[in-house]
Amino acid sequence: MHFAAARQQAFRVMFEQAGFGVAQVSLDGQWLAVNQALCNILGYSRQELLSRSLPQLTRFDDVETELGDCRRLLDSHIQSFSSEKRHLRGDGRVAWLKATITLVRDHVSGGPASYLAVVEDLTPHKKQVQQVRVDGDKRFRVLADSISEVFFTLDRELRCTYWNKAAESLSGQGAGTPLERW
Repeated sequence: MHFAAARQQAFRVMFEQAGFGVAQVSLDGQWLAVNQALCNILGYSRQELLSRSLPQLTRFDDVETELGDCRRLLDSHIQSFSSEKRHLRGDGRVAWLKATITLVRDHVSGGPASYLAVVEDLTPHKKQVQQVRVDGDKRFRVLADSISEVFFTLDRELRCTYWNKAAESLSGQGAGTPLERW
């Protein structure tokens, strides 16, 4: 086998068998090549992904940030960038991703050719973090409700966001009641 063909075959095998999502994306945001791991992460078949553009699947409030980072890549201000962003899965759920994007240059002209995206699914991690917060909040409330002293928390606008049972008994009000009603 010719050396260049062997290198190309080895690259194709690494691309396809990577344990994380890998994609080649055109400069205008079209998927050019995607591996099976990325298809699994996003919940689309390869053909479905290739028929869509990256901005179509990126959550609308993450698109502008990503476009700005891509402009900085094109202007040679940065070599690559990583960001956490949300993408819409094929089943309608949101997938949290960490994507590292690198500009691929044409080997002859040196000009921009495409982007290489390496994608990690953060969704399971985000769910664990959320569960830890929920569990921590439940433990906090059990502890705060078990003390006999008045205890409450305020948000930045000085609205009461929580008070314990002792505060509720004293005030006759529930959490969320404006402080001026005390």
